[in-house]
Amino acid sequence: MICSLSEVKDSLLMWSHYTNSHSGFCIEYDFTQINNVCSELHPVFYDNKIIDITQYYKYKNQDLFKVAILNKSTEWSYENEWRIVEYNSISEGVSINVPKPIALYFGCNMLPEHICMLSKIADKLNIDKYVMVDIRGPDWQLIKEEYLNLNGDVKLKEFAEGHGIKYSTLRSRKNRENWDSEINKNVATKSATKQKNVATFKNKDELAINRDRSNNTMSPKATFKTNTTNKSGAPIGNKNALGNSGGPGGPIRNRVLATTENYS
Repeated sequence: MICSLSEVKDSLLMWSHYTNSHSGFCIEYDFTQINNVCSELHPVFYDNKIIDITQYYKYKNQDLFKVAILNKSTEWSYENEWRIVEYNSISEGVSINVPKPIALYFGCNMLPEHICMLSKIADKLNIDKYVMVDIRGPDWQLIKEEYLNLNGDVKLKEFAEGHGIKYSTLRSRKNRENWDSEINKNVATKSATKQKNVATFKNKDELAINRDRSNNTMSPKATFKTNTTNKSGAPIGNKNALGNSGGPGGPIRNRVLATTENYS
């Protein structure tokens, strides 16, 4: 069993890759609270050299298993990854005890109804909630801001003056029912407008052509029917991206971990 975690919660690339373009969430844990989990928690090492596992393979022990899954190419070093590794022969997986999350982070593109749903769970468990906000400044960066729900709308507290920006309202989106209705209405309106300007001829016999011999121009006359079929819009959904991949490498350093993040 492998569970991938990270030391960071504000990586633009990880939010893009693992949360379907910032529409998912991130959970923060403090694993120092449970020693039995820490014993199975290992840092991933990054190196561009491919490690030779022949000597491990001939003994067929768990060292081979860990060496193979704890080494990746330096191309992935920005993830600062840690992995909970537990060897077992159960194909359907295994359950492990983990501490209660200490914080929950909502992606800056997460749907309001999903935020509200997770927010209720976090409130019951007394977990701190934050919204990640994309700052469009000289440098691309994400910062966390305390989550606040007022009058059914997703709000953010005003940023401190040190951030140099004012952003108090998260990107507003209608709930899914209204969102679908709005899309369908817009498509129907555009379709009706287009239909007024397009003639669909029943057949060639209905087209009467009058030729103006004086200036050699053609004046087509036609009878037509209107096509009233409307195309319906599709709702924007939310999928969670899982997993990652990377090339093998050799260990280069050790890291000490206090808290980790899990992107979903």
